[in-house]
Amino acid sequence: MSEIKVLHVMRPAEGGMRTHVFALLKKLNKKIFRPMAALPKNMVVDRKVLTEEIEIYPVDFYAGPYLFSDLKAAAQLVKIIRRNKICLLHVHGARAGFVGRTAALLTGVPVVIYTVHNFIYKGDSPHWQKKACSLMERLYCRFTDMYITVSKALAEEVN
Repeated sequence: MSEIKVLHVMRPAEGGMRTHVFALLKKLNKKIFRPMAALPKNMVVDRKVLTEEIEIYPVDFYAGPYLFSDLKAAAQLVKIIRRNKICLLHVHGARAGFVGRTAALLTGVPVVIYTVHNFIYKGDSPHWQKKACSLMERLYCRFTDMYITVSKALAEEVN
């Protein structure tokens, strides 16, 4: 059986999202899958957690909603996806979802999974930003093969 190349994409994050993504990478069956991660350049990675067999690609993700840097990150992902012939893209969070799924559309990644880690439409974000996220999600949901939520409350919001 040939290995299935899986690329996880994560925005700058600490805490639960980081723990979740690193656990997935560490526990993925390496006899079947070849795990890779596209992580923010400044993210510190403990090699005791992510062993050398997990390929890590630094991407220009910066904290905050910066459209031009996100488009640069999407272009970097396009190169990573094409170079490695990625079979499955797994994005974590709304921002990585936008950047990663943009790259997936441009490269024709066969399978895209989106793990929802937080409430997108609640919180202190400006109204226009919530509307933009809603529009983006309506467009990108057609190109997302599976959604995973980290809580029941998020599952209800996504439906």
